[in-house]
Amino acid sequence: MPIVVTITEVVIIDARDGGNEPGEIQLAAVLYDSPNDFHRSVHVSNRTGRMSLRGGQRVPAEQLPGPLKICVGDGRGATFTLHAWDNDDPLNDEYGLDFDREGDADELLYGFQVRLGAELPTGVQIANSPHLSIRYMVTRTASGEATLPCPPPLVR
Repeated sequence: MPIVVTITEVVIIDARDGGNEPGEIQLAAVLYDSPNDFHRSVHVSNRTGRMSLRGGQRVPAEQLPGPLKICVGDGRGATFTLHAWDNDDPLNDEYGLDFDREGDADELLYGFQVRLGAELPTGVQIANSPHLSIRYMVTRTASGEATLPCPPPLVR
């Protein structure tokens, strides 16, 4: 069974950079099957690196992570998670691989995690955290696709 999550809007509520200073925001989203019987996952991040955004600003549409697509077994759902961080690392450390050895105090922007059961929610969904507001849609197909091809199930 295909599941597609399309992120349609992200608003930064709190950039975690003190006052109304802009943060160097990066987004990361994951869609995965059962955490108890894990088989597959897909990961996306914002499209062109960090963005300078203040609290109250929307992530530009061209920066939103692309759709996440996964195939799960019949009767199974998936889990969708989106978080962000204020990446104060030098430009040559785009994904924070230096683990803050520079003392630059990257801050996590709490997002959310939602379990998408076999009965998928329809229409636009909204999730809020203290730092982010997210709108997303859950479907069986991606925009412009007839259907998401899924490989045949494994026989054990």
